[in-house]
Amino acid sequence: MTTGQLLRGRSRPVTPHPDVRRLPLAPGAHPAGLCLDEDSGLLTVAEMGTRRLSRWDARQRQDLGHAPLTAVVSPDLREQSVGGGLLPGAPGSAYLWTYAASGTVHRLDTAGPATAPLTGGAPAGAGLLRDWLFAGPAGVVAAVRGEPHLIVAAADLGTVRRLPLPAPAGALSALPDGQVLALLDDPEERACVVDPVTSRVVTDGAPWAALSAFPLPPARGPFLSSAPVAVSPDGNHAYVGCHRTDAAARTSPLVSLNLRTMEIDALLADERLATPSRLAVHPSGTELYVSGELSTLVVDTARFEVAGELAPGRLIELTVSASGDTAVGVDLGHSTVFVFSGPLGRTLTAPLTPDRNPTELLYVPVVISERFDTVYVADRFGGEVLSLSLHP
Repeated sequence: MTTGQLLRGRSRPVTPHPDVRRLPLAPGAHPAGLCLDEDSGLLTVAEMGTRRLSRWDARQRQDLGHAPLTAVVSPDLREQSVGGGLLPGAPGSAYLWTYAASGTVHRLDTAGPATAPLTGGAPAGAGLLRDWLFAGPAGVVAAVRGEPHLIVAAADLGTVRRLPLPAPAGALSALPDGQVLALLDDPEERACVVDPVTSRVVTDGAPWAALSAFPLPPARGPFLSSAPVAVSPDGNHAYVGCHRTDAAARTSPLVSLNLRTMEIDALLADERLATPSRLAVHPSGTELYVSGELSTLVVDTARFEVAGELAPGRLIELTVSASGDTAVGVDLGHSTVFVFSGPLGRTLTAPLTPDRNPTELLYVPVVISERFDTVYVADRFGGEVLSLSLHP
């Protein structure tokens, strides 16, 4: 597979996006989740605090009205961010997590009639959702606070299993072969790779103790169970941020973890990357994009050193397109969307409605569609979805 142009190197001019289009929702709506079915052209929007979904014809930018839900899209679903996100599944489907007395995962038909999106639901644990992903044949894999296992729900939600772990899991990341990397909590912070199809732990280790052997190790042990994590396209390495910072040196390590040996083979300490908020990997595997305290940087994965700078730090979202030609970042502090274009050699910006409570929202849904040449970004406090051309 060919991959797109890399984002490192030359200075990138920053210009306002010349054609910012907005898909308005109902008055008072707060978009919390986005899912695009490219075959049908349907864009589904979950609205916070409601029992409905908005549907749009993405090709024609036409409002198709609302679809009813049997549960409320509640903000009280996630341990570290608000809920309401839509998890893409197999083509034509997505998942919504709701929470009342306990969690429930719902399957949505994202390509069918706009008036009947729900196709089933299954109970999924009593704690708050920490992280979840779609793992192909295994279905939905979720980590729930305080539970020493993963929830594994079949794609059709016909079965829900528990995959035992040595400790409760925090951050999850999918491997190309369908296995899942889980970062684990105390009593000893660990990492393990699990096979959700066979419900077994494939590898398990506590590699963080080896950080002391590297130059500029952290002053204290890293806090990694909920740190940002990304897996290389070949599945051999995981890149893990750190949520503990050496206050004197303002450094916290970014580590490269060998998933075959469960050993750390590289460490990068840079004050600009202190307490990183988001990581993303280029499809070629040669670039890692890291949003830290001060800057969003490009890291050369072969040398494991900084190779360029993209944007300010503390991006709340950082997503790379399937081809690698484009990356999109969201900066809530400056109410700005960044579209980093490899083919154009520049960065395009678009304004978001300012967040009235910047500590409240810890993620913003973004969908990049190269088929439609468009990126969609939820503007929660504007009650709209931004539609930005990738090649204006």
